[in-house]
This record gives sequence, structure tokens and C-alpha cells, in this order.
Amino acid sequence: MNYRQKSPKSKAFTLLETIIALGITAVTILLINGLAQILYSPQRTTQQQDRVMWEHLITVLTMDRLQLQPCSESDTLMVFYSPPEKAYYCLLHKPDKKELIMKKALTPARPSDFKGRIPLLYHVDQIHYTYQAGILTIKATISGKQYQRRVVMAPYAES
Repeated sequence: MNYRQKSPKSKAFTLLETIIALGITAVTILLINGLAQILYSPQRTTQQQDRVMWEHLITVLTMDRLQLQPCSESDTLMVFYSPPEKAYYCLLHKPDKKELIMKKALTPARPSDFKGRIPLLYHVDQIHYTYQAGILTIKATISGKQYQRRVVMAPYAES
């Protein structure tokens, strides 16, 4: 009989080799996770900034100090009257610059009469206003994301 004897060195992984393999795997996973966070962080920051600026726009429109009343609307322009300020304000969408700005005037005759420039939103792809039965509906696409808000506003009463 010819029996083979088992050699003292078997063909299995040693404990040290297994620990090294687990360490390399853990480091690789950590590197991939860190890279993914670096890649997605700017996008997340932009979305957060857009959301904060959207909420700021709504806050400006509903400020008690201004008591804005919608006067007229078009594709790129929304005009409000402020009784406490005795002035008109317009929200103007500039598609070429992808921003929404607010300007002020004493009369609403022409958009060129409005002075000043208060930027309220950036990265605005499009915006649409509708005012019916005391409710102003604003729909906007900012950085490709849809936003919509309904705001109760007093109707315009000429003084």
C-alpha cells in the first residue's frame, strides 16, 4: 500500500493572511465611500441653498411690513403694491441670467421705472405666477427641481 502522508503545511489561509485581506477590503470600502461623499456633496449643497432661497422668497412675499397685494402678472413679471410703503414692487425673472430679482418703483407704469435690484433666487429655469380668488400660486423650476407654493394675499385695492 502506498499511502500519501499529509504534509504539515496544508493549503489553507492562515489567520494573518485573512486579517490582512479584511484590512485591505475595509480600507477600499472607506476610500470608495469618501469619494462618493465628495462627488455628491456639491449637488446636495446646491439643493439645500435653492430650498433656503425658495423659502426666503416666500418669506419676503408674506412679510407683514410690506403687506404685498398682487397687481398684475405676465410670463416674466409680477407686480405688487405695498400699502405701508406706498410703493410698487416687481418680481422679474431674467431667463438669460437664470435669476429672479425684486425691484421697487413709486408707479407701476413701465418695468424700466423699477429701480434697485434685490436677487431672490438663482438657477431659475422657469417661473409661473397665477393669482385667483386671493391666492397667489407660484410654480418654479430651480436647478431642475420643481417647487410650488400657494400664498394667501389680499387683493389689490387702488388708493
